[in-house]
Amino acid sequence: MPRGGKRMPSYRDIAETMDGDELDAILDVSLQGLARAREKGSQPMYSNSPEGLKSFKHDSEEYLTFVRNVNKTPTEGGKLRLVPDIESWAAFLGVTRHMITGYEKRSSDWKSTIDAVKGVITACKKQLAFTGKMPPVLAIFDLTNNSDYVNASEFRLSAEAAPEAKQITAEEWEKVIDAEPEAPKLSDFKLSDDSD
Repeated sequence: MPRGGKRMPSYRDIAETMDGDELDAILDVSLQGLARAREKGSQPMYSNSPEGLKSFKHDSEEYLTFVRNVNKTPTEGGKLRLVPDIESWAAFLGVTRHMITGYEKRSSDWKSTIDAVKGVITACKKQLAFTGKMPPVLAIFDLTNNSDYVNASEFRLSAEAAPEAKQITAEEWEKVIDAEPEAPKLSDFKLSDDSD
C-alpha cells in the first residue's frame, strides 16, 4: 500500500469516475488543431524558418495555457479534466507526434523548444504519478516512450561473441565430428574413501 494508506486507483476505478469531461477537453483540442491544419491546406504547418519556429513556440504555449485553463474550471470532486500529453499537444498544433519528432531534427533551436515543452509535460505527469493520480504502469510507459527515461528493470540480450573466443573453422569441426571418442580413464573418477 502506498504512503498515506491510500491504494493506487485501478483502471476500472478511473473509468468509473469518468463523466465525459475528460474527452470533451481533448476533443476540443483536437478539433482546434484539425481546423488549423485545414486552413493551411497542403503547406507545412510550421515552416523551417525563424517565423515557423516563432509560430510553433507561440502555439505550444497556447496549448499549455489551454490545458491550465481547462483544469482551472471546477469539476465535481475536483478531478482533472485534461492531462498535458505529447499526442494532445500534437493534435492542438494540427500535426502528428511523428512530425514533432521531425521538427526536432531541424536545428538546435527547434530541439530545445520541443525539449522544453516535453519537459513541462513530463513534469506534470510525474506530479500526477507522485500524488497517486496516475497508475504507475501508465507513468512508466509514458516516461520511457515520451520522455527518454530508461526503465531500469529492462534488459536486452545480445548474441555477440566474447572478443577472446576462438572461432572454429569447418575443417576443425569435421575433425571433432570424425574423431573417435576416448574411453574414460580410471583417473577421471574420484574414488570414495570407505574408511570413514
